[in-house]
Amino acid sequence: MPDVDRASNLVQETLDQFEAPGMTVAALTRRCQRVASLRGDGVALSWMALESTDVANQFTNQSEASRPSRESLAARLLTTIPGDEANAKWTAEYDGYISRRRVDGTREANLRSVQQIEELTRTLREQEAATLVSPPPGMHSYDLGKHVSDQDRARTQLVASRIALETVLARIKARLWEFLTETEYELSFGEATAETFHRLRTYVDKQLMTISPPALEQFQTAYRRLKDGGDEDRAHALTSCRRVLKTLADQLYPARS
Repeated sequence: MPDVDRASNLVQETLDQFEAPGMTVAALTRRCQRVASLRGDGVALSWMALESTDVANQFTNQSEASRPSRESLAARLLTTIPGDEANAKWTAEYDGYISRRRVDGTREANLRSVQQIEELTRTLREQEAATLVSPPPGMHSYDLGKHVSDQDRARTQLVASRIALETVLARIKARLWEFLTETEYELSFGEATAETFHRLRTYVDKQLMTISPPALEQFQTAYRRLKDGGDEDRAHALTSCRRVLKTLADQLYPARS
């Protein structure tokens, strides 16, 4: 199956399961990374890698020698984009990443991985539940009042921390949805364009077969050269195209005395 078809199928499957029970934001991020990888989208892979990485502690307790030197797929793909364009796109996506991670009301950004944030959110929910446990029987009224007050204060702090994390997760999830829907449109538009091109090429090939078989053969040679993709191959393809024009012109408008 071609990569574009695999990417399209994965996009549809992920959109269908986006709100399914048990589907974590970390799992959605990994699926989107797979889609971006299949499409060779270095910019998307870059910001998704940030979402999946514990950026806050990425270099903690690591010496220069022990840090990984292998270039990531995202970095390799970014080198295929012209420098100014790549820098502008990367800067915009990095700013978006920081904005999504910003804690409301402060300039502080939570740079933990999305999986760590989800795990911390679950822990906070468990701690909240623990504050709702009834106090032991037989407590003195003063002690009971202090116990309830302490529980309320702890629960308030836990809820505030959890909501801040859930807000970050909601922003990340919204960005992933945006990526998926944009990709779905691009893939659908690309498939429609490819289908149109295929129909037109079939029509042209049939006409050339009738009018000028040599021109059709030269066209097919140009297609094969383009598929090879090298600089010399493209140069030969251009030569074949010039020969197509000459052959077709000679057939349609033969020289006269």
